[in-house]
Amino acid sequence: MELWQLGALVGFGVALIVFLVHLSGGSRTAILDSDLAVTRRFRDDFPALAADRIIRTASGDAGFLLLPDGSVGLVHALGDSFLTRHLTPGYVKSAKADGLKLSLRFDDFAFSKASYRFTDAALASTLQQRLTH
Repeated sequence: MELWQLGALVGFGVALIVFLVHLSGGSRTAILDSDLAVTRRFRDDFPALAADRIIRTASGDAGFLLLPDGSVGLVHALGDSFLTRHLTPGYVKSAKADGLKLSLRFDDFAFSKASYRFTDAALASTLQQRLTH
């Protein structure tokens, strides 16, 4: 087999795999379209924790739950799945609000940092205060 034939075959194979993953829903992204969706998803992993207030990002890709004990719950969309975390003071390395944006750094190898955009700067500020105290 000549090199150009091998290259064409590999290129076709990669394109076919990408297309099949797309058809099977692999390129679909999860959205948290309501406070109820955030609460339900968080309770799947933390059934004993109830929220006083829910704050969702502008794009609906994440939701924060303000918990009665002063900690914060997080539901974050990753592809078509969700990552949930109970954010305690030792888990959050830093939280910085800058206008509508909140940048977080975590003590977690698999999920070390994230950035979120809100519809109101007061929401980002509220979360920063809650996460740094």
